[in-house]
Amino acid sequence: MIRWITFYNPPNPTAGVLANPFVASWAAMRSLTAQEMDKAQQIAQRVNWLFTVPYQPGIKESMLIGMNEAGTLRTFQIGGIDDVDGRQIELRITAYEINQNAGSAS
Repeated sequence: MIRWITFYNPPNPTAGVLANPFVASWAAMRSLTAQEMDKAQQIAQRVNWLFTVPYQPGIKESMLIGMNEAGTLRTFQIGGIDDVDGRQIELRITAYEINQNAGSAS
């Protein structure tokens, strides 16, 4: 686990609530699948990631994951959370990156 990530409570723009940090943790991260989609004259890439973190109570699927990499904040939407063996030792979290763009369509 070599990545430092932060879990954020979901924002509520209509109520003026910004995403605020819930907990930070070390994580292992690896890609699972990738696909490209043509959206509004741009090629959008969607990569599904698997994060493995030490068990943290209170993490919910509605939360976001933030990771600072080389001065850039990468944001991920959680798709699913699994306590693999049910012993509250680690969580495996599937997520996809928000606002990732592979470039313009030709």
